[in-house]
Amino acid sequence: MGRYPALKEGDGSVHGELYQIVNDKVLALLDDYEAKDDQDALLPGFTRKLIQLLQPKMKTWAYYYDGNLPEKSLIESGNWER
Repeated sequence: MGRYPALKEGDGSVHGELYQIVNDKVLALLDDYEAKDDQDALLPGFTRKLIQLLQPKMKTWAYYYDGNLPEKSLIESGNWER
């Protein structure tokens, strides 16, 4: 999906980064940013959903990609940096 990964619903697990956001205004700004495609406003963006983490055991928000991805783009390890 370019230089950033795209999280899709499905089986398996993924590795990611966890940030604490203490200001709801920042979260609203992130929603606006993630919901838009930078190159074409008609293309899909991301939707924020509440998820359960395995480590640390807690609930948090994650952004899921709304569009379709080629099957070959699946990252088997769940870690896009490897």
